[in-house]
Amino acid sequence: MNIYFYPVKDSKCDGHCHYMTCAKRCLSKFRPIIGLQKLIILPGGSRLKTRESLHLRSGDLVIVYVGNWLDFKELIEIREIFETFRVILIMGDDSLVDNAKCHLLKPRYITAIDQDTAELASIVNKMCNVTY
Repeated sequence: MNIYFYPVKDSKCDGHCHYMTCAKRCLSKFRPIIGLQKLIILPGGSRLKTRESLHLRSGDLVIVYVGNWLDFKELIEIREIFETFRVILIMGDDSLVDNAKCHLLKPRYITAIDQDTAELASIVNKMCNVTY
């Protein structure tokens, strides 16, 4: 199983970046987790229509980063493209974590960027059959 990171929007960090909801900030926080060290990064906003996305297979883990409410609405519109993957949602806005619409994506886990990484690490490692 491969592990992919897909931000709903690409973050350019060029002055238009909102640090609190930045996909690159999310990536830098969660990438050190043992199971995420070989993370494959997909271009943000690509709707999985890129060369990198061609390697996705049913059952792969896709960690989807949603920075804000507008990104979330866009994700819900394209949710069918995630149906065959294991999905973990990471929200940039804590208020989105409890939104019932999150479950339309059938995620295995939902968290916010400001949450502790230990639980996410445990879940990812169990999904990848990593033992210590």
